[in-house]
Amino acid sequence: MQDDSRKLEDFLVLQKIREMAYDYAVSIPNMEGILYLEDRQHCDPNPTSKQTARGFFLEISKGRPYSIWSPWGEWRCWGRSIGDWNHKCVDLLGRLGAQKYGKARKILRQMYPQMGSLYAITSIDGDPVPAPAMLLSLQNYAEYSEVMRSWDSLIEMYREVVE
Repeated sequence: MQDDSRKLEDFLVLQKIREMAYDYAVSIPNMEGILYLEDRQHCDPNPTSKQTARGFFLEISKGRPYSIWSPWGEWRCWGRSIGDWNHKCVDLLGRLGAQKYGKARKILRQMYPQMGSLYAITSIDGDPVPAPAMLLSLQNYAEYSEVMRSWDSLIEMYREVVE
């Protein structure tokens, strides 16, 4: 994988995808009648799992946002949740220009037997994002240390941008 798929612009898209879930939910539990979604934005991605060549995929599991597949690997930026996500997920998927991803499903199921429903993210609120491309072989994954160096560097830049 080329390092240009892990640049600040793409990192900002990744952060926006994470944040969009909170247009529907809060990150503080015990608020009656409101969707709750645990915020795990400070967790690192897993470069050894669900790494993409470019772009992003949203994994939905048990009817709620579960993880984002990215050039950095799987990012489980959300944790447990409370409430019914059914209608909210439909709206979120629409805002992400999400398209059900069925290509290479057999290969992906062999690699990730517990995988939820997978959606290719094509836009954010109508603005195009990098076209997603899947890596179907672990041999094509970037090295763990390379990915984490990139992640750590981008976290620093991100903090400068948002603070």
